[in-house]
Amino acid sequence: MQPPRRKQIFIGFADLLERLAHRYGCQIHLFSQRVEGVPLGATKRGSAERGAIIWHKVPTFPGPHIAQFLAWLVLNNLVRTAKRVFGACSFDLLLSPGINTLHADVVIVHALFHSPSPLFPNVPQRFWAIILGDPMLA
Repeated sequence: MQPPRRKQIFIGFADLLERLAHRYGCQIHLFSQRVEGVPLGATKRGSAERGAIIWHKVPTFPGPHIAQFLAWLVLNNLVRTAKRVFGACSFDLLLSPGINTLHADVVIVHALFHSPSPLFPNVPQRFWAIILGDPMLA
């Protein structure tokens, strides 16, 4: 049985983080609400060596999904800023597995569509050709 698509995305992202840390010696600071299946390095300030994955817990926020997501954007930014300003952490690159932060240097795109039609099945294909100016969609 295949894992759910969401889980596949995060398995791929976890694999990327492990390769960056262990094969290329990058120090990874992982900001998330929870971590599963990723070997973590030291979590105390100043004790992580090159090639480690250091987890920084971002608090959760109760409520509807949209409120949780908006709170995540704010809390993630606050935790990263606090670590950078008060925790003497510096980051060369901010990598995100999607639109999970407003300040990412690199965003990994995990869903590509030939046209927007699969996202909006009730909208005629011709509409997208006009809006996007792409005769191939008509």
